[in-house]
Amino acid sequence: MRAALRLALLLALGAGASAYEYKQPTWDRRDESGGEVHSLLERAAREHQQGELESAVSLLRQALKINSQHGEAYASLSKCYADQGKDQAAKKAMQRATKIHNQQLSSWNLF
Repeated sequence: MRAALRLALLLALGAGASAYEYKQPTWDRRDESGGEVHSLLERAAREHQQGELESAVSLLRQALKINSQHGEAYASLSKCYADQGKDQAAKKAMQRATKIHNQQLSSWNLF
């Protein structure tokens, strides 16, 4: 189970990236917080890189208090939890990220 979860996270979040510079994805530009969520995600990414996982988790939770429908924040939270060995929390956060992403996709008007 743990190996499968790590593989899923690596595939979802980009395997092999050792130095990660946060870039907001083009499909999720609806930061209605005036950039506050984006800033928190950037800080969380830096904390994660430095091995400060608790700090990264705290920043991600702050972002989710501002925007509880931010799928990327949940996916990043999942990665932090997995790196801490908190497999159930990681799975739950990734499920939430996937649900949000799927809801966003279903709302698109493609043509």
